[in-house]
Amino acid sequence: MKKIIIFACIVNLLILIANIIFAIAVPDNNDTHPNITAALRLVKRAYAKILDAQKAEEFDAEGHAQKAMNLLGQVKTEMKLAEQTVNINLQEK
Repeated sequence: MKKIIIFACIVNLLILIANIIFAIAVPDNNDTHPNITAALRLVKRAYAKILDAQKAEEFDAEGHAQKAMNLLGQVKTEMKLAEQTVNINLQEK
C-alpha cells in the first residue's frame, strides 16, 4: 500500500513538472486575433491560480486540480487551432 501511494505521488509530480515545462504561453506577435489572445491570457491566469493553490496546499480535490490543468492545456491547443483557422481565412480574403 505504501509503495502505491509513493508511486502515485511520483506520477503526479511528473505530470506537474510536464505541465510546468509546457506552460501556457501567450503569443506576442501581431498575427493573432485579439479576442483569442485575450482568452489565452485568461487561460494562463487560470492555470497559474490552480498551480498557486496546489503549491499552497489549499486543495488537491483527489486529482481534480491536475485534471483541470490538463484540460486548460487542451483549451490552449484548441484555441491555437482556432487562431490558425482565423488567420488562414483572413489571408484568403
